[in-house]
Amino acid sequence: MSKFHVKQNNYLNCCDKKCINKCEDGPRGKQGPVGPTGPTGEQGVTGPTGPAGITGATGPQGIAVFDTIRVAANGDVISLNGLTCTRNSQGLYTIRFDTPRNNNTYPILLTTELHIGDAGGADDYLISYITSTINTDSFQVCIREQDNGGSAGTLVDNGFCVLVPKI
Repeated sequence: MSKFHVKQNNYLNCCDKKCINKCEDGPRGKQGPVGPTGPTGEQGVTGPTGPAGITGATGPQGIAVFDTIRVAANGDVISLNGLTCTRNSQGLYTIRFDTPRNNNTYPILLTTELHIGDAGGADDYLISYITSTINTDSFQVCIREQDNGGSAGTLVDNGFCVLVPKI
C-alpha cells in the first residue's frame, strides 16, 4: 500500500494507482470553534412609500369659543371678543353680543377687580347680572359697594370682566 490515500466516489485510491479499496467513514470528531463574524454588507435601496392610512373619526364639538370683555373702572373697554359694553350710569352697564344668541339661557361669568380704598382698606364690591334684562342680544351688569349692613349697597364704577361660553 501506498502512503497517500485520496477518497474519491467513496473509494480509496492510492497515489501510486496500485490499490483501490472501498472506504468506510470513521467516527465524527468534535465541531471546531465558530469563526469571527464577517463584515456587514451594503444597505439595500429604500423601497417605495406605502399608501396612506385611513382617516380617523372626527371628535365631538366642544366649548372652544367664548365671548369676553374687560372693562376699566371708568367704563372704557380694555379688551373684547364678541361683546361690547355701554355704561348706563354709575355702576350699571349693558353688555351686548356682536352676534345674538339662539336663546337667553346662556351662562354668564363675572368678576370684579379688587378695590383698595383711600384709607388702604379693601371694600366689598359685588358684581352681578340682572336676570330680568337677559335676552338673546344683551344683559345688564351692576356693581355695588356693600356696607356690611342691611341696605342693598351703593352702585359704584369698578373694573370688571365678563365671560360667556358659546354653548
